[in-house]
Amino acid sequence: MRNAGNMKRALSSFSFIMGGGVMEEFRFVREEELEEAVKLADEVFLAPNQASMGEAFPTVFSASLGQSYGCYIDGRLVSFIGFVPSVIRIHAAELAVYSVGAVCTDPAYRGRGYAGKLLGLLAEHGRLSGASLMLVSGEGGLYEKFGCRKFGSVETFRLEAAAADQMLRSSRSAGYRYRTMKPTDWFDIRRLAHSRGVRFEQSLWDIAALLKAAPTARIGRLQPEIWVAENERGPIAFAVLAVPGDEPNESNHDEPSLIEWAGEPEAVLMLAACGVLAARCRMLNLTVEAHEEALLACLRPLELESKKEHNDGTALILDSAALLAQLGPLFGDERPAAYTESDGGVRLEWQGQVYRMTAAELLSLLFDAQPTEQLPALLKKASDAIVPIPFPKPNGLNFV
Repeated sequence: MRNAGNMKRALSSFSFIMGGGVMEEFRFVREEELEEAVKLADEVFLAPNQASMGEAFPTVFSASLGQSYGCYIDGRLVSFIGFVPSVIRIHAAELAVYSVGAVCTDPAYRGRGYAGKLLGLLAEHGRLSGASLMLVSGEGGLYEKFGCRKFGSVETFRLEAAAADQMLRSSRSAGYRYRTMKPTDWFDIRRLAHSRGVRFEQSLWDIAALLKAAPTARIGRLQPEIWVAENERGPIAFAVLAVPGDEPNESNHDEPSLIEWAGEPEAVLMLAACGVLAARCRMLNLTVEAHEEALLACLRPLELESKKEHNDGTALILDSAALLAQLGPLFGDERPAAYTESDGGVRLEWQGQVYRMTAAELLSLLFDAQPTEQLPALLKKASDAIVPIPFPKPNGLNFV
């Protein structure tokens, strides 16, 4: 059983390492050191005309959360990793997850394994906290060696301005009005956000702070715009878009995109079209998770250019037993159980059968439309009605 004393002792046992006469310290970043962390992240990541990492990722540099870690050499911060806890709602299930981002090391100290050691600390912290998954904004290299893998299934549609104009001209949604967000919309925005069965948990205050930060837009040198669709009863949908703002030169920013949405799918699509034309964009990317069947049904008849892929970033199962327990409500009475073997593999017990696999294979089984490995016939039959398990967009408003 976890308790605060055990957690503190376990984490502090990894805090200090001596080497070559130099003090190497791996620990939480303290409140008074957060400004130094922002400065390091800005030096590593910031491009011209880009918002400071401190503005774009307030949860990473939050004194209230205090979860991010750093490596200090003789008291100076040389490597940093942001670590942000979240709860993901998947219908009746709740997943406790941590997101990893803003991973940076001073160029003079690279190649010494500091980021890898910090990742190890973060994973242990997550397990002791009861988290089952770790979401990572990066992929390949360090993360692949650590066991992080691509996961999930999305389809990205390219909405050209001409198609957006045609959509609005031919829309049959009489009585709908489309506009940018007003100060009186907050309760409706929160209501619509909470109507989603698959989502990151967000309070009204969370939504407001995340809309202001809009990290996906900021790091792409874009501006967030919130559009609202309403009828005679009030708001029925909202869409958060990342658009160029006052920077028309496409070489100076990423491609515009739909960051997050909620409400009636057809209205969301019309809001995306309005945003394209209002911002005078050439196009807008709409990335849709595989479980968003109603929105996909609205998009497919338009015959837009599209591509299927995994979610952005990667994920790591921190605790397979906790993951299956947290997902348990989705499986009804016959809930599977998972156990970590001495060799690091996973033993999955389900409907009287035992299956052995790696953690990466379990991740793929649960969340991929096409699992990476051929499933045993009995496991495929048992899982077909449940997997892939839906997952909210990792690089939406809660992107780290």
